[in-house]
Parts: sequence; C-alpha cells; structure tokens
Amino acid sequence: MEGSALKQRALEVARSNGIARTRDFENAGVPRIYLSRMQDEGLLVRTARGRYELAGAKATAMHGLAEAARAIPKGVVGLISALHVHGVIAKAPLEIWMLLPAKAWAPTSPTFDLRVVRASGAAFATGIEQHRIDGVAVSVTSLAKTFCDCFKHRAKIGLDQVVDALRIAAEQRAVDAETLLTTADVCRVRKVMAPYVRAIL
Repeated sequence: MEGSALKQRALEVARSNGIARTRDFENAGVPRIYLSRMQDEGLLVRTARGRYELAGAKATAMHGLAEAARAIPKGVVGLISALHVHGVIAKAPLEIWMLLPAKAWAPTSPTFDLRVVRASGAAFATGIEQHRIDGVAVSVTSLAKTFCDCFKHRAKIGLDQVVDALRIAAEQRAVDAETLLTTADVCRVRKVMAPYVRAIL
C-alpha cells in the first residue's frame, strides 16, 4: 500500500475512534512508523503513550473522560464523574472517578488524575450505559446506579453534593424512586438510601 493511502487510512482510524490506540492503527494495517511521521507532519497528536488523535480535533469539557476510557478499557465512569456526565452537578470533579472490576488492571501513573473504586458481580455490571464523548465510546454508570454507588462510597465523597444532585435529578424527572430503590437492592444500599429517596422523590 502506498504512503498516501496509509496516511488516509490512519486519518480514518483516528477520526472514527476519537482517540485511537496504536493497536487500532495496526489492526487497520498502518505500521507504527507512520504514526511518528504523521506527528512530525502535524496530522496526529500523541495524547499519551500509545494513544493518538487528529491534530486540531475539537475537544469538549469531558475530553478527559474519553482519554480515561481509552486508557482503561474495562473501566466505567462512575460516582461524581458520572453525576457530571448526567448533568446533575454543574462542576466537573478534579479527578476522574472510575469503577473497575475487583481484579482488573489500573494504571499506576496515568496522565490524568484518577480515583478507582472496585466492585464485583452485579454491583459492577448493573446499570452500565454507553455514551459517545469526543468520538469515543465511554462506559458510564446509569443515573440510578451512580446515585447508589455514591451512597455506597459516601465516606470517600461526602453526601452533601450527592443529595443536591438527587434533588436536581428529581426536578428534571431524570430518575424515579422505584428504579433507584431496585438498583439500591442490587448494590446493597437500600437501607441507607431509602430515607433520602422517599424525602426527595
């Protein structure tokens, strides 16, 4: 394949993935050497080791979540970060909060501020949605699951902003009491959560 055709293919890979990993390019038949050349030519930007995006790509305020999703494929954006994705808190947290399976790998020195919370079984797998952020498929906990996780890990994050977010979600009719309490049963936080749900919803 000619160099120009490889470049075009590499650009397509970067465009379709938002943030593309080295293996995405290799799977498309683009050798690694072309990635360095395209960086030198100003066509690609290396965002972290093994991750590239189109030069001049417009990033949203949630771009960090897209980077985290590409860096940690088994991770699910959750807790305070997910509250921000769902639009029930105005300010993005300084750290990216991610849910990971109990024994899944997590980077020791990521290029972004990361807080990892471990879960297993149904407490991990319940309520995972796919969101598209800056061209990247990002796993995010559903709003009901997010509230349950926040109550479960209230010692780490505090309850004030979570209760405020629950009030906003109630005003927006973004979640209902039945869904919250059913999910709370799965996450084993019904006893803690139920009084707040009944008072607000």
